[in-house]
Amino acid sequence: MGVVAGAWLLPRLAPGLVGEIVAVRVPPLSAFLGGLLMVVGSRMAGGCTSGHGISGMSLLSTSSVITMGTAIGWGMIVANVLSSIMIIHLLVPPKFRQSVRSRNRIKNILLWET
Repeated sequence: MGVVAGAWLLPRLAPGLVGEIVAVRVPPLSAFLGGLLMVVGSRMAGGCTSGHGISGMSLLSTSSVITMGTAIGWGMIVANVLSSIMIIHLLVPPKFRQSVRSRNRIKNILLWET
């Protein structure tokens, strides 16, 4: 309940901290499958990422160290890939971006294909 209240209250109390609010429509089936994957993942990992990070790391649990290392490592990989996509998107002129040939070329660059 606190997360919902905080999300509602923050833009009203400190609008400068919040950027443009964009509504994202997610089909109910996709939301359900995403939640299901999170449940399965937390069950396989023996807890959620926050639990491993806070409790497990303070106890020097081996599984928590592995879980947090994996989560941070993959987060770094995804952040680098997404930032390179944004850099390419910003550097390529809009006229060039709209052609099918350029889209395929950008896709090949992002996927490291020749």
